[in-house]
Amino acid sequence: MSSLCSVTKTLLMRFFCSVAELEHQYPLVCTRALVFGDMRLGQDLLNFLRQRNALVTESEVFHLVRQLDLNGDGRICYSEFLNALLPVDAAVRSSLMARVDCGTHVHLPHDCCFLLANLLMKEVEVNRELEVRRKVLFSRPDFKLLHAFRYLEEPSIGQITPASLAEVSEAHNHHMTACDLELIFRRMDR
Repeated sequence: MSSLCSVTKTLLMRFFCSVAELEHQYPLVCTRALVFGDMRLGQDLLNFLRQRNALVTESEVFHLVRQLDLNGDGRICYSEFLNALLPVDAAVRSSLMARVDCGTHVHLPHDCCFLLANLLMKEVEVNRELEVRRKVLFSRPDFKLLHAFRYLEEPSIGQITPASLAEVSEAHNHHMTACDLELIFRRMDR
């Protein structure tokens, strides 16, 4: 197997097996989709993070799952998992796609579980910080949502685009790369 798809499929299957070790045999271990509408599976993800010393609440895990679920169907399919796991940079993505799967372990090695938990925890921390900043912004009596949208939008089409975001950020001396803009759109375009 020489594509990243096989590598990531293996990683995902190893992650499922790792979660299975936490309590009991995981019923969806042979599929590539997690159903998080079921509290049982959300609880497994919560246990996975907590056993790696992550201090997270159930609502934070639910928010994380909602963030990864791009189409809103309550499941994280393989393509959504890839989108969340792979770096944004196209060159790095393509180099990872060509990487060969080196191991055939049934379970994720301990250090990979640790790194995966750290990645998920970092997402939770970013969500926490963004939530604080949202509250600060909305606490200002002069902040108006429609004015904020109009400030960021592309006037000719009535939507926020990468070009309009880049223009606004340049006006305030915040120089964003294409990858930075892609990261913003990953979070906003839900």
